[in-house]
Amino acid sequence: MRVYSQHERMDFDSLSELYSWAEPVILASFISALPHQLKELSALSKELGGAKVIFDIATFKADIVGLYRHFPREVKVASIHLTFGSGTASYEA
Repeated sequence: MRVYSQHERMDFDSLSELYSWAEPVILASFISALPHQLKELSALSKELGGAKVIFDIATFKADIVGLYRHFPREVKVASIHLTFGSGTASYEA
């Protein structure tokens, strides 16, 4: 997996490495990969701790928004998208 910063590209072999390094974690993956990634990040957040910010930019939310309920309170989570409008109900943990 690759991470791009302002000045360089970084490669990580696992979500664990990424979680330990990154703040925030922005998931921009295939929709089929997001449930697995969120479950793994939830487990990592409980194991490794830390006040992280984790969010996805997926277009379709039905299969992933509920997974955010499994994160500890100190981890701030969100599911966002550019086309969300005023008619979108908010997510409450």
